[in-house]
Parts: sequence; C-alpha cells; structure tokens
Amino acid sequence: MMKYLYFIAGILFFLSCTSTTTNTDPNAQFEYDKKIIREYIKEKGYTVDSTKNSLYYTFVSKGTGTTSPTVEDTAKAYYIGYFLDGKVFDKKIRPSTPFEFPIKTVILGWQEALPLMKNGDKMTIFVPSALGYGTSGSGSIPGNAILIFDIELQDFY
Repeated sequence: MMKYLYFIAGILFFLSCTSTTTNTDPNAQFEYDKKIIREYIKEKGYTVDSTKNSLYYTFVSKGTGTTSPTVEDTAKAYYIGYFLDGKVFDKKIRPSTPFEFPIKTVILGWQEALPLMKNGDKMTIFVPSALGYGTSGSGSIPGNAILIFDIELQDFY
C-alpha cells in the first residue's frame, strides 16, 4: 500500500512541475506578448492603434452609430476569436443571433475595445494574454494565449 501511495505522490509531484505557460513572471509575459503581437501586425501589414494597456486594434469598417457603450452597458455583437496561427476557437456569426452580454463580464480586451466602437463598427483586436484569459486559459484556450477577435458591434443598451 505504501509503495502505491509513493507512486501516486511521485506522479502528482511530476505533473505539478510541468506547465504549458511561457512565463511565470506576469511582466515578462506581458512584454513577450507585446513583442509577438507587434511582429504579427507588421508581418500581416496591419495599421493599428493601441490603448494604454497595449490592446492593439484596427477598424475594419465604420458603422452608422453615433454613441459608444460603456462597461456598464449590455452589448450585442458578432465575432470570431482565433489564435495567431489562424485557428478559430470561438465564433458567433450571421445568420445566428448576436452574442448578448454585459460588457463588464467579458475579458478585459473586450472591455477596452467595445467603448471605442459605435453600432455597426467592425474592429479587429489583438489581445495580450493579460487582457485575455491570463495564465489560466479557458476551455480550448491555453494559458498565456494571445488572442485575436474580429468584432462587429450590433447594439448596446
């Protein structure tokens, strides 16, 4: 019985020492993410702006809206979320109904991007992991993942 417990303890110790994250230092990871995003943007030929928190974004097209949501609003949007390699991890696209959500409940990258938009705007955002799912990840999104979203804001209230 003791050999069995030692064996299990050894396996658990080994597993606890492995990690899928790139950096354990959040500042180092953030700097790494920014570097990778800038290289990706340059390689793909995007012209972007960035927020003070290093969310990179570009407007694909402008809508007809005249006001922008705040983080206290609820929004409706279509979107596609994908990794730098183009692999899609989530989407809500036409002809389905738009994704409806309180803005303050989504990742920080969306909380920064949506107040920059007006109804009908289409934007691509490049999200460092700190503004996404951080070191933990979520579902099929690994920890420290840089994310890209194509977002079309439909409405907010």
